Amino acid sequence: RRKVQTMEYYWMFLFYSCYF
Repeated sequence: RRKVQTMEYYWMFLFYSCYF
């Protein structure tokens, strides 16, 4: 579960980076 959560955060960060 922890790994999945970490990946989610990573994707979120990437998404935000692309967005901004």
